[in-house]
Amino acid sequence: MLWRVKPIRQIKAHKLRGIREAQGLSRRALGELAGIGQVHIAKMELGNVTHTSCKKVEALAEALGVVPSQLADDPELSDIERWANAHGYSKTYAQQLALEGRIEGATKNSRGEWSVDIDAAKLPPTEITRIRERDRYRNYRKEYQRRRRAALRSDRRSGSDDTEEPG
Repeated sequence: MLWRVKPIRQIKAHKLRGIREAQGLSRRALGELAGIGQVHIAKMELGNVTHTSCKKVEALAEALGVVPSQLADDPELSDIERWANAHGYSKTYAQQLALEGRIEGATKNSRGEWSVDIDAAKLPPTEITRIRERDRYRNYRKEYQRRRRAALRSDRRSGSDDTEEPG
């Protein structure tokens, strides 16, 4: 399965409100045209929601008859998101790999953002990662076996009730 990180766009609140008012649309009318709640549109216009999905920006742009770049900045992907897209992984999985030290040269800056070269290689699992995965598998196996035994006991109990002949 190929994963793609959903790009987020930064809304230009003043532009959204200006274009909507220039066209004489209420928030409710725009919401109905775009398929977005009027409360969410109000939050975008007031600057309470500063980032939203490209899908919503495109729906608003289509409803207003403008291009999406008039309403929002182009999506900016972080280094880890670009690396994840280039290698076909989800952002979460790429972050996990980086935490485990499995992306060549991945470093975290003071703001907590990952800095990764797009051509960085995925490294093989470290010994710590192997131990974690082994322990995780053992725990899953134990839980599965516990549930299976409980289900079998339950089946035996209910099976013994069915075999009794009414007197």
